Amino acid sequence: MHQCRFDFADVSFAVVDRQRCVFGKTNSYSSPLHPGAEAVVWTYSAYVEIWARGKCITRHERCYRKRQPVLDLEHYLYVLERKPCAPAGSMPLAKWRSQGRWPKSYDLVWQRMIERLGRQNGTREMLSLLYLGQRTEPNQFTHAITQAVELGCADISAVRSLLTATQQIRPKSDVIELGALARHEPPLPTLEAYDHLLKTEVARCALYPPRSSKLDQRKLQDPARSHHRSFEGRSLVIHGEAARSTPGRSTGYW
Repeated sequence: MHQCRFDFADVSFAVVDRQRCVFGKTNSYSSPLHPGAEAVVWTYSAYVEIWARGKCITRHERCYRKRQPVLDLEHYLYVLERKPCAPAGSMPLAKWRSQGRWPKSYDLVWQRMIERLGRQNGTREMLSLLYLGQRTEPNQFTHAITQAVELGCADISAVRSLLTATQQIRPKSDVIELGALARHEPPLPTLEAYDHLLKTEVARCALYPPRSSKLDQRKLQDPARSHHRSFEGRSLVIHGEAARSTPGRSTGYW
C-alpha cells in the first residue's frame, strides 16, 4: 500500500493588512510582507508558518488566546527606521521585552548610541544593528553586544568585528630552521643615512636662514601705510576707505 505523508496543519489563505499581519485561526501574526500581499497560513499545534511565493517567510509560536497580536520586531524595522522616535514605545518592542528577547545589554548599547549620535541618529544606528542580527544566530548576536558593552563600545562596526572575531583567528605556523640557508638572509635596513641627511639640512638652515621679501619687510615696518598702485601711467592713491584721483582721469577699484 502506498504511504502518503500528510501535514497535521490547518491551511488558510489570507491577505496582509495595514499592520503587516495575517489572520490565522483566532489571532493575527506579523509578517515581513507588504500590505495587500497574499499569503498562506499553515497553523500547526505548536507554531504557525506564513508562506508566500512557494517558501516559508516567517514562523511564530502559536497563541491559543483569542484576538491577540503576535508581533516580531524584525518585521517592523523598515517602518520604524522612517520614524526614529517610535521604537521606544512600539508594541513589537514591548512583545520582545515580555518574551525575554530584548536583554538589558540592548538598552545599554542603545542609550550609548543616543548619547553619542543624538536621539534620531542613535535610534537609526540601533535599527541597523538589529538588521545585522537578522543574519546572525541570536545567541551569538547577544553575546557580541554584551562584549561590546563590557568593552565600552557603542558602534555597529565594533559588534560586527566581535561577530567575526572567531573567523579571524588563524593557527600559528611552525618555525622552520633555515640551517645553511641563513647566510643568504639580507641584513636589516638601518636609518643612519636618513639621520645624516637630517643633520645636514638642519645645519644648512642655521647658516642660511630664509630671507623675507622687501614687500613683507615693508608691511612689517608700517602696516597702516597707504597702498600705491599704478597701471599704464595712471596712479590711484587710496587713503582709508575714501578714494581720490586726479581730474580728468577715471577712478576705479584695483
